[in-house]
Amino acid sequence: MRTIVSVLLLGISTLVFGQQGANRSSGVSRQQLIGVWQEGSATVGDALRKNFQFFSDGRFVLNFSQYNDISAVRGLGGQYRLDSSGLFLIADYRKEIVGGTFERGNPGVESEEFVLTGGKLQTIRQKPDSDSYVDPYLISPCKPEKKAGGHPCVVINYNTYYKLNDNPQFYDKKK
Repeated sequence: MRTIVSVLLLGISTLVFGQQGANRSSGVSRQQLIGVWQEGSATVGDALRKNFQFFSDGRFVLNFSQYNDISAVRGLGGQYRLDSSGLFLIADYRKEIVGGTFERGNPGVESEEFVLTGGKLQTIRQKPDSDSYVDPYLISPCKPEKKAGGHPCVVINYNTYYKLNDNPQFYDKKK
């Protein structure tokens, strides 16, 4: 009887403490998150790849790759929250090129057969998706790779992002 009670207590304590472990912090603090994070590479060429800008006031911007000359949607932004459940993102606007024309891409420079030229970049407001605060994105720190120059990195929904700068506005003048 004593053995059965001991096994039951061990099982219950494992269950309780295991669940508490599952609710632990993501391992990324809000202060660490502030800055510019580029997907897939810590190297900046003549343009930025897809990247996040996280600000201290709870705003974020997701910029799509500047190498993509065919998409009219250039990025989106909104509010974020980081807690033990993960990273919550709510988009409340997007940046989109309105107008413009498709022209033949320049072989050797652009990877697409056609590129979107001209047009006007506009901010288009949208109603925030209230479900976004229910279903968080997975976020965790990752081990910096030597080939990435030791830049800090995080994994957001299975995509690796490398920190380029602590200042989220550092690359704004270059866009």
